[in-house]
Amino acid sequence: MDQADAAAATRALTAGAGSSRARRYALPGPPSAPAARTGSPRRWTLADRAAITGYGILGLLMAGYLVSVLVRPRGRSIPLLDDLLINVVQVTAALGCIAGAFRRRAGRSVWLVLGFGLLVWTLGDVAWTSLAVNNVVPTPSVADGLFIAFYPMAYLAVIMLIRTGSEHFLPSTWLDGLLCGLSAAAVCAAVGLSSTLHSSAGSPLEVAVNLAYPVGDLILLAFAVGALALLPDRRDARWWLLGVGSALFAVCDSIYLLQAAAETYRVGTLLDIGWPVAIILMSAAAWARPARRAVMRLDGAALLVMPGAAAATGLAILVYGCFRPVDLTAVVLASAALLAAAGRVLLSLRDLRQLSESRRQALTDDLTGLANRRMFTQRLTARVQAYAERAGHNRGQLTVLVVDLDRFKEVNDAFGHPVGDDLLTQVGDRLHLAVRPSDLIARLGGDEFALLLDGSDTDRATMLAERFVTGLEQPFALTAASVEISASIGIARYPDDAATAAGLLRCADAAMYRAKAAHEPFAVYDHARDDSRDRFQLSRDLRKAIDSNQLVLHYQPKRDLSTGTVTAVEALVRWPHPDRGLLAPDAFIPLAESAGLMGALTAFVLDAALAQCAAWHAGGRDLAVAVNLSGNDLLDVNLVGDVRALLARHDVPATALTLEITEGTLLTDINRARDVIEQLQELGIVVSIDDFGTGFSSLAYLHGLTVAELKLDRYFISNLATADRDVEIVRSIITLAHALGLRVVAEGIEDPETLRLLTDLDCDIAQGYHIGRPVPPGELAPISET
Repeated sequence: MDQADAAAATRALTAGAGSSRARRYALPGPPSAPAARTGSPRRWTLADRAAITGYGILGLLMAGYLVSVLVRPRGRSIPLLDDLLINVVQVTAALGCIAGAFRRRAGRSVWLVLGFGLLVWTLGDVAWTSLAVNNVVPTPSVADGLFIAFYPMAYLAVIMLIRTGSEHFLPSTWLDGLLCGLSAAAVCAAVGLSSTLHSSAGSPLEVAVNLAYPVGDLILLAFAVGALALLPDRRDARWWLLGVGSALFAVCDSIYLLQAAAETYRVGTLLDIGWPVAIILMSAAAWARPARRAVMRLDGAALLVMPGAAAATGLAILVYGCFRPVDLTAVVLASAALLAAAGRVLLSLRDLRQLSESRRQALTDDLTGLANRRMFTQRLTARVQAYAERAGHNRGQLTVLVVDLDRFKEVNDAFGHPVGDDLLTQVGDRLHLAVRPSDLIARLGGDEFALLLDGSDTDRATMLAERFVTGLEQPFALTAASVEISASIGIARYPDDAATAAGLLRCADAAMYRAKAAHEPFAVYDHARDDSRDRFQLSRDLRKAIDSNQLVLHYQPKRDLSTGTVTAVEALVRWPHPDRGLLAPDAFIPLAESAGLMGALTAFVLDAALAQCAAWHAGGRDLAVAVNLSGNDLLDVNLVGDVRALLARHDVPATALTLEITEGTLLTDINRARDVIEQLQELGIVVSIDDFGTGFSSLAYLHGLTVAELKLDRYFISNLATADRDVEIVRSIITLAHALGLRVVAEGIEDPETLRLLTDLDCDIAQGYHIGRPVPPGELAPISET
């Protein structure tokens, strides 16, 4: 028998009852389609109930057909069952898939394409059955055209399904699908393709048609297994129906290829049940209830089983080919699968590096390179648990330090965020110089840092705090200026102050705010003095009070010692709190600084003071007014313009306004301070150095500033009547200040003897309780007349 007769014999095997199933090839298992979100349980519609009934009937028919196959003699054909019943079941199932597409709008085109593909395939089966009545089926035939037309429609359906879910797939997932598809195609080629190719003979057109089936089957099988590898949601019944149906098609086709090559295929066997069952399963997927959409998660070794098995299969085919003949197509597909596996490994290594980098970024502060809050909290929690597990055997303590930079916002606002970032980086570097390599340093956010000292007691924690504060005394060389900055540090200890990581951070934070309020470099947590909750509430109240103008100003008189009359007053803010009564500045100014409210507070004081000054001038009282500025105000680029606008609004001469600046504020950035003071002086405003003598400046240093007044700190004035040394210090300061053309103000005068001494020392202006206490503006009139 020559090759042409062999091909005819192969076709004759499928003639008559059920012969067309020799041409049936697998529908691919589709990839992940987006499942609609499911809220409350869906009610079954009439169409749903009809579909359940219909598919149930199809299932019963196939069960009956299975019984007939099992009881009939092997090889006996029953046309009523093998032809009519099978074709009716397949056409009905294909039409059911098309009907299911109209049940929902989402993904309708996918199910329409799939349904029409199944319908075309089943119509090809009907055509083959009609042609096989006379046991003569030409090649090619109308049935061949319908069978082959199924493949592009099936490919299109698979691609559409993959695209609908592609936004949820990682590159590694796509590569897994390609790897599995290539390996499956390689197995199919190695098992049955060679025999099919060798048995194909006849005209070139006949050979092409016969080869279209195994080649198309290879592609469909690759799509099927590859799509299953992309499966994102294993709870979705549609995926199981499509996947099992596709796998059943592939199994039936593979078995048929082997039987056809060995000429052992017979109609009416269990193999003939596989194709209609597969069509029923894939058709039912169009009616299955979609599961809630799940984003693809690639964690766990289970997800590597399928690509790992695929790579091993490809390698096994190549190894097998070294000992037995294997079709070249199988070798090429297996080699491609191994190349895909190599790409998967490289991609995994890249993903691992990215994961490591992402983890590092998640636990590291991008600006300073220090640990961030997340890493600090994790490490602190772990150390607290470790200490708790070995309770009674601890060596030393676990200590947490919270460091908050003073006046950092002033630097940031004055010079911009890049300069502020540079300062934070340098602060982190200086923190490293103060700690051991085993200690953890973190930037919690903004200008707040934290340190975790393992096995350290209170003495070492305070020693480290002192060392760091000393390290901050050196100016920071920034791109825009050289600035000095201080810090407030809070210290909390485990287990003395708290037994949890969150508790330790809260206690250290409370101690830090106490240090800031007391103008101390650091403070150790003291439960008896913990006012963190009150401070939080007070901060909220202060913001509300500023916004609603609830603050008031009291004025303390300043006496000109050359004439004995009150010529000026100092505006001092007070807060009439509804629950706490009248609060002095010391009770809320540190809170305003830490909460970033100093700008709004100063704006209120300037506006109210100039409004009152204008009222006095309108009433015939020629009083000047002094207002305190914070470091944040001095570095504010809008300060000069805002003051100029307020003077114009209230029609107050610039010479009637004195702005008092502390030495510490000057040293934050002397160059910026010099520029602002010069601009204020050009307006005619008097600039005074407040609390002179408590900082690090000198009269020679101030010679380069266009200030007009020095205000001696009360530290030198309080003991002036009893300490001769203080008298000489004050005398020297007044003499040198006058030589520089500066006016001298003494504050804190509480007795007549001190006032007499200052008059004898040629002091210019006196201020204190002996002259007058701060009072509301309405009570100042009698005092101003002295």
